[in-house]
Amino acid sequence: MGREDTYAFRLRPLLKWIVAGAAQLWLFILALLLWQGEAIPVHTYLSALFFVALFTAVFVFYSGLTISVDRYGVTYRGLFSFRTYPFDSILKMEVHDGLSGRSYDVFTKRGMLHFSSFIQDHARLFDLIADRADLKRRGRIVGV
Repeated sequence: MGREDTYAFRLRPLLKWIVAGAAQLWLFILALLLWQGEAIPVHTYLSALFFVALFTAVFVFYSGLTISVDRYGVTYRGLFSFRTYPFDSILKMEVHDGLSGRSYDVFTKRGMLHFSSFIQDHARLFDLIADRADLKRRGRIVGV
């Protein structure tokens, strides 16, 4: 099997750029506060700085998030973590619908992998995992 048999799934680009926009908005607010300068309490600066740091960190995290499926299994790559789950270690999948969309829990012998509808083409990711781990035939999918 070649490289064409590897599928990579990332966060929806729009969501990533909304978070980047929020970081820029708070950076602009911080710049306005610094420009105004006088009679502004220190905690106001710290609050704006906190939100700049928060949204920047979330953007960096989302930018590095990848879930890939190849002939060996499912691989999660995060900012500080890397885990591969072979298909024969996948025990079952649960699907839940909620206010923020659909979420998927993949239970394996090595722990749990979670992803949501924030991942672009999440339904295809679900189908690839379910098919390659033979979960549909074995009746190991809950909530679909």
